Formats: sequence, C-alpha cells, structure tokens
Amino acid sequence: MVLPVSVALERVDAKVIEASTDLYASRAQTFWRVVLPLSLPGVFAGVLLTFVPASADYVNAGILGGPSTTMIGNIIQTEYFTNLDYPAAAALSFVLMGALLLAVFAYARALGTEDVLEVAAR
Repeated sequence: MVLPVSVALERVDAKVIEASTDLYASRAQTFWRVVLPLSLPGVFAGVLLTFVPASADYVNAGILGGPSTTMIGNIIQTEYFTNLDYPAAAALSFVLMGALLLAVFAYARALGTEDVLEVAAR
C-alpha cells in the first residue's frame, strides 16, 4: 500500500500545493482539496494491491484469526477439501474472481488508464 501511495504523492506538483497556500488555503484544506484528489489513483491502486491477495488468503486467516473468523478463502477451502463439494467450491471461486474483476474494472473506469499507457510509451 505504501509504494503506490508514495509514487502518487511524488507525482503531485509542488507548485500546485504552493498555489493553494497562495490562495489562503489552510494545511487541512490543501490536503483535502488538492493532495488527496491528486493521490487517489495511488490510493485505489494500493487498495487493490492489498485487497486482492488478502481476499482469498485462507492460510493466514486461519492461523492469525483463529477458528472464529470466516473469510471467503476459508469457505472455499472447506467446501473443496472437507465437504468434497467441488461444484460449490468452483462456484464460490468464480464469484470471488468476478467480484475482484469488477473491482479492477471499476478502478480502471473511474481513474482511467491513460496515465499508465502514457508512461509505458515513454
């Protein structure tokens, strides 16, 4: 999460922040109205990079969370290995994959991919 956010914050032009102080914006107003909107692509990329692996991580959830925590990865594992219900496990895996795919498409739609393609072309 730190890497995409730090890259997005590096891309914020210092002149824009200086312009906000010239327009009598406080530090909080500068953050909320200038820095945060300009760093949103990095924030959303960081959320996706941390959420996607954590959504199906059943090993760490079982070890760290104990038996009381239930995540989709744990349910898929139980359906597949314990209940031997392969169709239900496959359906749950497909639903998880679809939800993650929708999140990635929503991210690409909301923030666009022009910047990524532009940087890659250089």
